[in-house]
Amino acid sequence: MAKKPSLVLPILAASLCWSSASLADEYLLGPMDRLNVKIVEWQPSNASLKDWSTVNGDYTVTAAGNVELPFLGPIKAAGRSAAQLADDISAALEQKLALTDQLGTSIQVVQFRPIYLSGDVQTPGSYPYAPGLTLLKAVSLGGGLRHVQDAGGNPNGDFITAKGQYDVLVAQRNRQLAMRARLQAQLAGQKTIPTPDTLKGQPDAQQLMADELAIMQTQQSQEDIQLQGFDDLKTVLNKQIASLADKDKALQSEMNLLQKELGNIHGLASQGLAINSQVLLLEQQVADLQSRMLDTDVATLSANKDIATANQQADTLKATQQATIQQALQVNADQLAQLNAQLETQRQAMLDAVVRSAAAPAPGTAGMQTVGATYSIVRNVDGKAQEIQADENTVVLPGDVIKVALALGPSTPVPAETIAPPASAAPSAPVAPALPANSSAPPASQPGAESNPL
Repeated sequence: MAKKPSLVLPILAASLCWSSASLADEYLLGPMDRLNVKIVEWQPSNASLKDWSTVNGDYTVTAAGNVELPFLGPIKAAGRSAAQLADDISAALEQKLALTDQLGTSIQVVQFRPIYLSGDVQTPGSYPYAPGLTLLKAVSLGGGLRHVQDAGGNPNGDFITAKGQYDVLVAQRNRQLAMRARLQAQLAGQKTIPTPDTLKGQPDAQQLMADELAIMQTQQSQEDIQLQGFDDLKTVLNKQIASLADKDKALQSEMNLLQKELGNIHGLASQGLAINSQVLLLEQQVADLQSRMLDTDVATLSANKDIATANQQADTLKATQQATIQQALQVNADQLAQLNAQLETQRQAMLDAVVRSAAAPAPGTAGMQTVGATYSIVRNVDGKAQEIQADENTVVLPGDVIKVALALGPSTPVPAETIAPPASAAPSAPVAPALPANSSAPPASQPGAESNPL
């Protein structure tokens, strides 16, 4: 049946998407963007809107650039605007479910993908993006420019701190990877959880997988108990229906006998051989029997209805469980993306500490002060990273990596011999900090990291 055009949903979708469109002029979505998806169905038969609460909710664009909705699976989001993605979701659902009523989908960006500060700032790392963010505001999020006296710092202590934080993040990431394996196994209906390749060789892999298997078995046991309850109810109802069928058969036999006897009595009454009271008594018995047979039919219909309800509730339980797993996978993808970004930040901090420990301080830095800073932005354009020069007023976009470099100059005139001391007086380079056992250098990438968000 062809769809009837309606002005209600286009107007509604436009009003719901206004806030996201106003925040960014045709902002194109990307990995780690968190979206709120709301779908309504216009039902012209009763002129009302049906809310798709099972599908509605928050979704995170995965590292592959997709969002995954129940019933649909992955839908391309990266490089699409919120309005375009909303149209794609509506069209996909209408086609997938063969809907005749029109859908309206609205998408709001509730959390933009973060920006990253690196270089000479007090606190490098990832920070939440906000519309209208300039480079100066972004640097202020990281505590401003690094002070000259902090430029050398304590590389050994910095390395130990960064390594400790890195190890904590690795443990958290391994937990999320094990959880993802469990959710994927549940979604596929598997009884066991294969150990992901990204966890093989990790010291905590066996314990993590055992914990996740215990969680899966507990959840499966709870679902099995509920489903078994529905099966037990259907078994009782089917026995009741069989009993009612036997009862109806017996009542039908009794009805046949009464009908036969009533026919005989009518014949005798017409010959004056039977009194009317006998005829009346048999007719009352027939009426009572018919009422009992009707009650049996009603009870059978009621039992069949209860069986249909039990089947529907069992199907709803399974569908709800699947939707819950899909939502958990979305949250898991979000957590993994954030952990990967934090791991990269700590890895860069360890590399920076190693480099600083191996480099000799430049002669004449005593008494130096910051006289300026240079900025550049690494931005993903059409799938390729490009570095552009920037200043404090440059507008920052989600996902940008801001690189800051200090320019130093003397605060007071420094004698030439201080700036360029004799070779014999030049300070020697400090010894690089010893790396932890079994780690010759900060790892370039951690097993299991889906992709570098940068």
